[in-house]
Amino acid sequence: MVNSPSYFLFLFNIQSARNLARMTVCQRKFYIILTALTNMMRSNGVAAQIGVSDQQAKPEHVREKLYEYPPSVKLVFKMLEGKEMMTLRDIEKETYLPYRTVRYAVKRLKEGGLVTRIFYVKDARRGLYRLAK
Repeated sequence: MVNSPSYFLFLFNIQSARNLARMTVCQRKFYIILTALTNMMRSNGVAAQIGVSDQQAKPEHVREKLYEYPPSVKLVFKMLEGKEMMTLRDIEKETYLPYRTVRYAVKRLKEGGLVTRIFYVKDARRGLYRLAK
């Protein structure tokens, strides 16, 4: 199951909690973020925190699409959920994911119709990304 903690542990070849000491700082932060994301998904995420049902928080088709995606894509989606608009570099800094992974995650979300790109006035080479409405 993709959204279980054992899958995230497999990502870093961690077999027990004592191996956390061998991880780099970036890997530890990534592991903590992914574990928190998994726990949020188990407790109906943001919906459980604000007291609304999961049906009201996200449409059914969005939830179904998210379960098909890898953990990195889910993490980028959650990051965009909390922010208005972000550039790829902003997402990279917030998630501690490699730039290439962030680009792939945003590409998958765009293909699924979950994210839209907005023209960035300050730098035309970059784009701002936000959740589709």
